[in-house]
Amino acid sequence: MAGYCEDIVLISVFGSAHIDIIGHFLDESSVIDHVGVVDFRVGGTAYNVAAACRRAGRETRLITALPRSALAQFVQAEIAESGMEVRMVETGGHMVGAFSGHVGRDGKLVSAVSFTPIETISFDPEWLSQAISASRLMIADCNLSIDALCLGAQTAQRSGIPYWLAGVSEIKAERAVRAIERGYHVDLLQVNTVECKHLCNTVHAENAAAIARQWRVTLVVTNGKHGATLYTDEGLSTVFTPRQHDIVSAEADATCAGDVLLGQMAASWIRTGDITKSVEAASIIVGEFIRSRTSSTGDGHDHKDLYQSLDRHLQTVADHASRDSMTGLYNRRQAEAAMKQLPPWEPCALVLIDIDQFKHINDTYGHVQGDTIIHEVASILQSCVRNNDIAARWGGDEFLLLLRNISHNDAEMVILRIMAAIQSSSSPIAFSCSVGAQLFSIAEMTTNEAFIAADGALYEVKNHGRNGYRIETHGHQ
Repeated sequence: MAGYCEDIVLISVFGSAHIDIIGHFLDESSVIDHVGVVDFRVGGTAYNVAAACRRAGRETRLITALPRSALAQFVQAEIAESGMEVRMVETGGHMVGAFSGHVGRDGKLVSAVSFTPIETISFDPEWLSQAISASRLMIADCNLSIDALCLGAQTAQRSGIPYWLAGVSEIKAERAVRAIERGYHVDLLQVNTVECKHLCNTVHAENAAAIARQWRVTLVVTNGKHGATLYTDEGLSTVFTPRQHDIVSAEADATCAGDVLLGQMAASWIRTGDITKSVEAASIIVGEFIRSRTSSTGDGHDHKDLYQSLDRHLQTVADHASRDSMTGLYNRRQAEAAMKQLPPWEPCALVLIDIDQFKHINDTYGHVQGDTIIHEVASILQSCVRNNDIAARWGGDEFLLLLRNISHNDAEMVILRIMAAIQSSSSPIAFSCSVGAQLFSIAEMTTNEAFIAADGALYEVKNHGRNGYRIETHGHQ
């Protein structure tokens, strides 16, 4: 296998990106429902390999397929944040691929269920050819269908670049066999020890070396924390056993270790062109990867960063649902939800703010300048309220504040602070706002009644020349 020595190269990884749900056993009982910890993260063999290539500093492109759905958007957001390029086919339906696995205290996978709808996708040959353009290496995972694996081999051969396959699982690794049996060339195949044993039984090969010779393929067999073995197409083998200080504890989580090894191996091979040195270097990094998943807390796993990705994107989804996309303030729905949750006797102020003669501003200066003023008002409102208050864009140039646990005097001070900030605005276009407010508690009047009263106060201000405020009270001092 010939390599390339350029500093900046492109590795295309073709296959699955999906959700991983990994359960870690914390007990050793034989019960069905174990005590443990569950991790949620973005996974998929292709994604994991591409992410490892990217972490190794290589320009990487992920070629995958995802539906149009909320879960798929979470996966896409994580892919984008990783810094890799993406070429994606949008599929029908809403089903996102997922891998659900159980890991024992020894770090080995006990059982798993995978759902990978990408194996039902037929890829357009011309599209795939364009997707791998400028690549120096193509890697595919066996989550793809046999036809897609064959198309990948054909596309790589036409582009004059090597083609590597990742086995994924015992059953799916058989797809590599079928592609080779159809006459398609594969330069390197990576499987783990369980997958390799299954393949030997499937093709009636004596051992891994016989498979490498029979298929004329470079075969890499991984064994988690115990290293990897490289078999050449001549049947020669090299064992890479971790050095003594690289050996990790028995409780280390080795899931995804093979994907990390393949990605690091590809990144190293691109630089050196030497597959033996690349497997050796990647084995060391994988040892560090597995060891990083071991904590000193006694449960055998370090979980502190595994939830961050999901939490971050769930927060993004929550923000999209509750925030106005233009201003970043809460939207009308979130403000209404907050008003429904008020304690009965809590003194509150419902404040409505309206930009004066906003249509005239838009007609005279254009909508871009109008949007700038909306942003300015939103920024002022956000800076004048407390963390437990609600500042929302009610619609168009109208805003709503829900000031919690507040007196008449304090509510008036907030309104005066807002109006002073508007008057001293650095906006090149002079503008003003009218404000109407109602002080209330749920025990005294409904939020709908408070809104109607505040709206009436606002229009009183507008009818008396605008650029002012009026506060209505209901039993408040």
